[in-house]
Amino acid sequence: MVKVSGYTFEGPFVSADLLRSDSGVYVIVTDDAGSWKLLDCGESDSVKDQVANHERQSCWQKHAVGEIAFMAKYCDARGRRLIASEIRQEHQLPCG
Repeated sequence: MVKVSGYTFEGPFVSADLLRSDSGVYVIVTDDAGSWKLLDCGESDSVKDQVANHERQSCWQKHAVGEIAFMAKYCDARGRRLIASEIRQEHQLPCG
């Protein structure tokens, strides 16, 4: 479990296969010398499917300084839009 903008996320997972196909917010991170650097954030009704088929995967690769990993906070549609918006406003995301 990792906190991002005050919210507790499951992960980080090195495979999108470990995410659930549930509604929520996802955060894409890279291991930067032992700390997690945020690359992207979004929300979906199926976090696993969205991350596995994401159109910005090449951007993640371009900006990764270490291994890419995935984190998720599962919640309803209203909550996920609010949380994703807060994270985007609080962090400078090179891919989001």
